Amino acid sequence: MNNPVNDSDTLVRTNPAYYTVIKPNVLTSAFIDKSLSKYEMRLLILLLQHRKEAKNNNYELAVPVKELADTSQIGWQKNIYLHADQVAESLMRRVVKIKPEEHMALFGTRENRNIHIVSGSHYIDGKGFIHIEYDKYFVQIFDKMLKGFTKGEFELLIKLNSFYAYCIYWLVRENQWHGSERIITLDQLKDTLGIAPEQYKNRNDNFKVKVLNVAQRELKGSWAEFDYQIKRVGKGQFNVHFYFKSDILQEIEENITLTKPWEKELKGIGVFAKSIKEIRAKIFNREKIGNTQHEYDGFYLNQCVKIGNRLYHERVRNKSKEQIKDLASYVLRAIQMGWWIDEVERERTKEKDRTQTKLFDQPKSYPVETVKELARAKGVSLDELCKQMGYTLNGDTVMIDQSTQIN
Repeated sequence: MNNPVNDSDTLVRTNPAYYTVIKPNVLTSAFIDKSLSKYEMRLLILLLQHRKEAKNNNYELAVPVKELADTSQIGWQKNIYLHADQVAESLMRRVVKIKPEEHMALFGTRENRNIHIVSGSHYIDGKGFIHIEYDKYFVQIFDKMLKGFTKGEFELLIKLNSFYAYCIYWLVRENQWHGSERIITLDQLKDTLGIAPEQYKNRNDNFKVKVLNVAQRELKGSWAEFDYQIKRVGKGQFNVHFYFKSDILQEIEENITLTKPWEKELKGIGVFAKSIKEIRAKIFNREKIGNTQHEYDGFYLNQCVKIGNRLYHERVRNKSKEQIKDLASYVLRAIQMGWWIDEVERERTKEKDRTQTKLFDQPKSYPVETVKELARAKGVSLDELCKQMGYTLNGDTVMIDQSTQIN
C-alpha cells in the first residue's frame, strides 16, 4: 500500500488539513503479513483511542472489556473476560518487522528490529478492565499513528467487522486527499488484503461477494464510501478501479456557514469544513486542549492562526531548513496538541489588561449644565474650565477623560 505521507516530520506534511488519518508504512507491512481478526483490530483501535485520551505516558493502558466485547455473539455472552483475554493473547503474537531505513527514521540508527505490538496483558477480577502493556519501542510508532485521529474515525474503525473493510478504508483515505480514483492490480490488492494469489483465482465473482462487497457495505455512508469495477487488462490480468469522492468534493458538499471570526480565520489558511465542524464540537463539549486543562475557545483559535502565520513568514524570511509547507495542517496540529498554549495564555492576560486600560481611558460624557455648576463653583467660565482641564465641549455634553475627576 502506498502512503504519500512522510510522517517523521509534521512540518513537511504534504497532505492538506482534511487528510486526517495517517497509517505509517511500517504498520501497513506488518499487518499485511498476518491479517488481524476483527477483535484484534478493535483492540488495537481501542488502545489508540485510550492512548490519545490518557493523561500520562505509561506503557500500560486499561481498556474496558465491554468496549471490546461483541455481546451479539454467544461465545462473548457466556464468558466475556475469557474472550477478551484470548484477543489480547492473540495480539501479543503479532510482530512488527522494522527495516533499517524505517528504524533510522523512527529511532535514529539503522537496524533490523522485530517488535511485538503488545508485550503483556492481565485482567483483575471484578474490575471490568483488561490491562494491556505494550513495547517501549512500539510506543513511538503508536504515537505517530495518533497524529490527526479524530473521534469520528475512532468510532468508525471500531465498528468495522471485516479486516478487508479495514484495509480498504486505509487505501481509500490515503488517496482521497488528491483524487477520486485509485487503480490497483488485482494481485496487488490481494497482497494488500493478505489474500494468497491463488485464492479466488478465476473466480472474481466470489472475490466481489466475499471481499469487496463486504467492505463496501461496511464503509457505506462514511467519508471513505466507495464504488468499484474490475476490468480485464490482459490474459488473466485484472485491474480494480476504486471510485470515491475526493476530500475537496466532500468538503464542498459540507457547505457550512462560517459565523465565528475563528472559523473564518481557519478557513482563510486552508482548513476545511470537516475539521472546523470537529473544532466546533470540541468547544461545545468543553474538551481539553491536548494534555492541558485549558478548553477550546475563540481567542485560543484566533491566536493560534496568528502564531502559525508569524512562524510561517519567519521561516520563509530566514530561509529555515524546516519550512512549513502546509500551513493549514501545521496550525491544525498545533491547535490539537496545544503547542502554543503558554504563549496564547500570556497574550490572553495582556489582552485583559489592555481591555481594562481602554475602559478606564474611555472619555465620559456629562451634561453641560453639570460642568457649568463646577465652573461657577471654581469661579471660572465654562470655556476656561474646559481649557484648563482638557475637557471637550460637544453640544449639550462635555467629554471628560476618566483620569480627570470632577470634584
